Amino acid sequence: MKLFKSFVCLFFMAAIISGCHTKNDGQSIKVACNFPMSGDISFYGQYLRDGISMAMDELKDSIDSQKLKIEYIYEDNRSTTKDAVTAFNKHKINGFDVYASCCTAQSMAIQKLVEQTNKPHFIWSFYPLSLQPDDNIFRVWIDMAYEGDCFIKYVEQKQPKTIAFVYQNLSSTNEQFNVRIGPAVEKFGTKVIYNDSYDTEKKDFKDIIAKLVTLKPDMIILYGFQNQLAEIIKSLNAYGLKKDGNILCSFDFLDVQNILDARLLDGIVTNIPRFIIDDNARIAEWREAFEARYHRKPLFTDAYAYDFAYIMYDAVKGMKNSPSESFNEALMNVNRKGISGPLSFDATGQIKNNVVTCIYKEGEFVEL
Repeated sequence: MKLFKSFVCLFFMAAIISGCHTKNDGQSIKVACNFPMSGDISFYGQYLRDGISMAMDELKDSIDSQKLKIEYIYEDNRSTTKDAVTAFNKHKINGFDVYASCCTAQSMAIQKLVEQTNKPHFIWSFYPLSLQPDDNIFRVWIDMAYEGDCFIKYVEQKQPKTIAFVYQNLSSTNEQFNVRIGPAVEKFGTKVIYNDSYDTEKKDFKDIIAKLVTLKPDMIILYGFQNQLAEIIKSLNAYGLKKDGNILCSFDFLDVQNILDARLLDGIVTNIPRFIIDDNARIAEWREAFEARYHRKPLFTDAYAYDFAYIMYDAVKGMKNSPSESFNEALMNVNRKGISGPLSFDATGQIKNNVVTCIYKEGEFVEL
């Protein structure tokens, strides 16, 4: 009996020591990725995976030499909220250390579930617009709240008499237009004559275009996914509603430039990460390497995903070098120059902004 008790004690001591070692050595991490690899917004899943894969190939020798292990486990949320929950449940069974999800609706569907695991959650989502300290949510993507501030500033400068809002029916965009942009521009004396939120799966915009043709607003702000914006922009051109500087477009405009003729996009205003117009050797080299690897030009999400993988690497390396440091502490200590800009977080977990307002002219972005 004494021998059995001694064995049990030794077993539990070994388990405790092993558990402490796993927690503190910081040499291994599993990143669960709940991305749309199929469905209407599967292109986002492709961009994210491509950026991460490229970075991981570059980091392979460093990871091996330092005996680190960083594993990305992908599940397809099929661009739906229901499948996002299914993907999360699969990840939960297999275990993970960090969670990453895309896009807004899918991230919102699982946010509470991830919160219950007490694991850091990286959202490729524009909602919530503003992150909060200690909510365990991080964002390595463009800050939609800051984008709204840029649009408000542009409207104030141009002082249009009337304005129209056309956007997807999402919590993020509803807050953006009805709580932030709308009330702000009305203070400048600009009248909101059309405010329409459409279903996220909408493909036919004839009804919206007909109303815009009738109302003829001085300025229009558009939010939508790549294909949706493309359809709306084509119609705005066809009906003569697009004039120089009177169409403002969400960050997704950066994806549209790959599928529409540049002449249809000329004169549209948007906000872009500064690296897109920066002309330096490092970024040019990265673009060239990306195009050689994937046979397409990199988009802003590719760059942020690439930088995300480097952030994960720096955090894991930081934990190894400082065994008492938690993963979240290591994240907040990350500070490197990435492709998308400086890689460091503010107190809320939002990557610091490096965004500029530009107008698209003759196939190029011109800073305003």
